[in-house]
Amino acid sequence: LAHVDDGRRFWGDGLDFEGAGQHARAQQAWAAAQDRLLLANTELQDLVKSNDIDMIKQVKTVLPEVSQWLVRVYLALGQMHATSGAYPEAIRHLERARKQLNDHHQALFLHGRALMESGRPADAIPLFEQLSRSHVEPGARHNLAVCFFKLGRIDEARANYLRALALDPFYGPSLLNLAALEIQTHHEDRARPFLETLIAYNPPSPH
Repeated sequence: LAHVDDGRRFWGDGLDFEGAGQHARAQQAWAAAQDRLLLANTELQDLVKSNDIDMIKQVKTVLPEVSQWLVRVYLALGQMHATSGAYPEAIRHLERARKQLNDHHQALFLHGRALMESGRPADAIPLFEQLSRSHVEPGARHNLAVCFFKLGRIDEARANYLRALALDPFYGPSLLNLAALEIQTHHEDRARPFLETLIAYNPPSPH
């Protein structure tokens, strides 16, 4: 269990460094947490093969905790790499997070975003579609619409912006993007109500 404790400690160190704006040190701490937790996972998997029934029971209670900590680390590293534009590294860590806990919803969302922002909207679509089926919130539908728009699939983009707004009629990103889509496709009359709603519920700050 020493490796598990070390992993948790390095995770906490990473949060402290991130809070202090020391992103390189946060990344190093989380990488160290990942190494310790993977060592712990390997050792625990070996212990499961033993003939000690009590040991096996104890190990089986610890393994899910190690998985949860690994997901936290992978998500943190994935998000940090995505923020810095290092999309291949971000995608690698987010794929690991999804695999570790069977398509964790936050990992699905961040993985989809990283794929979309790295110029792979077609690869992001299945992830956002899966997320939209399991989590009823506008973000997944909005990002689906963005992917379809990037691919020139305008009708599907429009349909998903509308579905996002059906979930939240005041969801600003979809109101703005749908209005822009309608203007770009020469349907200014369709854009007007979305802009009016956007302005009414998101008034500009006074100067």
